[in-house]
Amino acid sequence: MTRIGGAGKLFGTNGVRGIANEELTAEMALNLGRTIATLKPGRIAVASDTRISSQMLKSAVISGITSCGSDVVDLGFAPTPALQYYVKRREEISAGVIVTASHNPREYNGIKFVNWDGTEFTREMDEESERIYMKKEFRIVKWNEVGSIYHDSSIRLYLDGIKSCVNVERIRKENFKVVLDCGNGAGCFTSPELLKELDAQVISINSHPDGRFPQREAEPVDENLGLLKEIVKLSSADLGVAHDGDADRATFVNERG
Repeated sequence: MTRIGGAGKLFGTNGVRGIANEELTAEMALNLGRTIATLKPGRIAVASDTRISSQMLKSAVISGITSCGSDVVDLGFAPTPALQYYVKRREEISAGVIVTASHNPREYNGIKFVNWDGTEFTREMDEESERIYMKKEFRIVKWNEVGSIYHDSSIRLYLDGIKSCVNVERIRKENFKVVLDCGNGAGCFTSPELLKELDAQVISINSHPDGRFPQREAEPVDENLGLLKEIVKLSSADLGVAHDGDADRATFVNERG
């Protein structure tokens, strides 16, 4: 199990991460779902990035949550910040879970808990989560008390939230030309639409969802952005933007590439 910093043996600084189906298994995901529902009972929002293993792990998380009597709002594919913003803005949501390994290589995945206010779990909350997980002190309910699964989208709420923080009309007047590299991750569902609504001229690469990340590694560092830099220069674009797997990171390339 890959762990960097964090609260204990299982939880690192960004939840639980490991190689999917080897270190991070469906059984672990099931019990992590039970953990969050035991710790934060209520209605829990769940989303994932586009990795091949994400749907398997998300389904297990949802099963764990509902087995403890909590309802789930399945948000489908979404960037981590979109899930966090949804949890923050929806008063009926008690917590959130995002299935993603963020910028880590394609074979990894992870499960991260989000508090009711949209922030990541604190160190103390991770410690309590790990205690519940390790001791299996789950709040399993009777057959007629299991939770229900609902479906919603966080995308429109998230895009409107972003636009509320910027001068939309001023940006539209600039008519920026932008090369966008979503890295085949969750940003495919938000960034192209956001730039379109800001009247940018958009040249998209790697902007269809593909959990294999076939064109580059998920982390948008310099050595992975050769194509983006080349297209920015060839197209005389104003800038380039690249995301990681869950679009909680963005790297910007200037007009010189």
